Amino acid sequence: QSIFTTMRASKRPDIQTFRALAISAVLAFHLRPDLFPLGYLGVDIFFVLSGYLMSMMLGRVGKLNMSSIMDFYWRRLSRILPMYAIVICLVVIISRFVLSSIDYDTLARDTRWSLVFGANIEQYLDGNDYWAQVNDSPVLLHMWSLGAEVQYYIFVPLIIMLQRCFKRKTHQMIFLAALTAGSFASFLISNETASFLLMPNRIWQFTIGSIAFEMDRDDGLEIMSENKSFVSTRMMTCLFIVMSFVCLSPVQIPTRLSVSIFTGLLLCYGAQMEIELLSNEHLVRLGNASYVLYLVHWPVITLYKYSKEVKLIDAKGVILCLLWSVLIAIVLHNYIELKLLAESKKSIVILVAALYASILLVTSTEIKAVIKASDTRTNYAEALHWNRRGTGPISRGDCGIDVQGAKWASPYWEEKNNRCVAPGNGTARILVLGNSFAGIVVDYLRPLLQPMAKEIRLFAHHGCRILINGTCPRFTRAWHKVVEAMKPDVTWIISREPQLATNPLEEPIGKDQTFQFARDTLSYIGTHSKHVVLDYQTVGIIFDHAMFPPRRIIRRISKGNFTFDDLQVTEEDWKTFDRNETRRMDAIENSKLIRHKLSEKQCTSGICYFFNPANLHAYYADNYAHPTSEQMALLRPSYVEVIEQLKKRMKI
Repeated sequence: QSIFTTMRASKRPDIQTFRALAISAVLAFHLRPDLFPLGYLGVDIFFVLSGYLMSMMLGRVGKLNMSSIMDFYWRRLSRILPMYAIVICLVVIISRFVLSSIDYDTLARDTRWSLVFGANIEQYLDGNDYWAQVNDSPVLLHMWSLGAEVQYYIFVPLIIMLQRCFKRKTHQMIFLAALTAGSFASFLISNETASFLLMPNRIWQFTIGSIAFEMDRDDGLEIMSENKSFVSTRMMTCLFIVMSFVCLSPVQIPTRLSVSIFTGLLLCYGAQMEIELLSNEHLVRLGNASYVLYLVHWPVITLYKYSKEVKLIDAKGVILCLLWSVLIAIVLHNYIELKLLAESKKSIVILVAALYASILLVTSTEIKAVIKASDTRTNYAEALHWNRRGTGPISRGDCGIDVQGAKWASPYWEEKNNRCVAPGNGTARILVLGNSFAGIVVDYLRPLLQPMAKEIRLFAHHGCRILINGTCPRFTRAWHKVVEAMKPDVTWIISREPQLATNPLEEPIGKDQTFQFARDTLSYIGTHSKHVVLDYQTVGIIFDHAMFPPRRIIRRISKGNFTFDDLQVTEEDWKTFDRNETRRMDAIENSKLIRHKLSEKQCTSGICYFFNPANLHAYYADNYAHPTSEQMALLRPSYVEVIEQLKKRMKI
């Protein structure tokens, strides 16, 4: 019998209580993020607990060799995988009867990443904003944390082995502290998405748990009996503070570091003292079922929100989701999870293999939509297919690797997919500058420009701004170098910059900092370019993060709901929203500048649509309002007009 089996037989009640606190916080956040904005810190508590337990499991093994490490991996996977696979299997089966085809496609992709514990990596590679997704509700969004945790399990034996290279306890603690500091530094300097999702930026929380374990097991750490009551009171006070921060704070405040450290301190003292609050029977039971409850609660909430078509659930919905989550968790925990702990290795392997095969089979089968519509004027089947398959970008065509541009921009090397150069049949040297919008639009614009262009160069970076100060400094330095070296005949700026509209306008406008920076940037570009074209913002910047027109159209059609009033705005509302951008850009005096006011072509009869009313093809591909081919077809005459202006100016 291995040491891991022996350890599993007895669980510390205080650790189960911390798990109860963590899952309660996560539940509160996911049910009502507006009321419990700090509930996400429950995941941080889970990470610290895992770090403590992994150090406990491996730290008490006399010799770490291949056999003991493989035993550790098996124990972890046999504890996590069966329920993990069971819940995912249930989710993909139930979702086939609830989700639209496009949403099920997303779930199928998320499922494949989740099966290999890579959900956090998937979300990072997609550049997804976790906080926006909480409202948009991908069904397996919460699996990111289990991905990060299992990835840590892979490396923790190595960490323990390196720790043991130091013979003295003091040196081991210094090693763990250095690892914690390094990971925390990476957490601070990384962008928000990487800091939140990636395991290396979370190691510091796991190692706080490891440090707590080392302090706990140190024979020199003793607490005087006469101070026991004092420490107990302090611990209870701190526990309530954490509960208040995690569950009740109505505002976002920086508590992640303090909560993680505090959890470590509670773990350290909890092992040495019997504190009634940390041994509460009901909290311990909740902690025992916390893993299953974590797995099931988010799919329950998401599918409820999806069926009701709401972003935020009301009090009735909160009660229903909470009851269903707890009920399902109780059943799975008592009748499946606990029984699986006693199963043989062979049984576990067969079960997990069967579940994985079933999941892959179910998610590989396409959902066929059944459309119930009495109105035959619109081909709803075609609209479904187009919004599902036809909203992506088109091919780069003959826009190839830009060797010269790379030399100019050196040492900048990022996003090669947003940098290329294409030949033309004319004499003009054209630079298309911007962010991911430039990367999409240039592929439609290039055929229109090629008759007049000698070369068309794309230099862009997703998420960066050209006319807003303080974004993407490396990219900013790089495009400055390219503009100076290339000296384009035309620099065409295509960039989503909603801050031009949303930043408050300071009067008089000459003192407005946003205006000043945009004016000076355009002046700088004009110094090195013969002509400058500026695409104004499209109507799509008015979106909220959960808009996603193709998905919304598909959901409505699939449910037999053909009302799309929320996928349009009045032209008056748009002009009110965009008035600050219009004032700022119109006030810039620059003789080289051609202003391309895209929204003038996007609104007809006082309405600005987010889709083509004639065929229900979305104009915008996602919640960031990237244009589809349907949008570019709508805007083609506008781009042709601008090109004709350029030809007249350049006497081509």
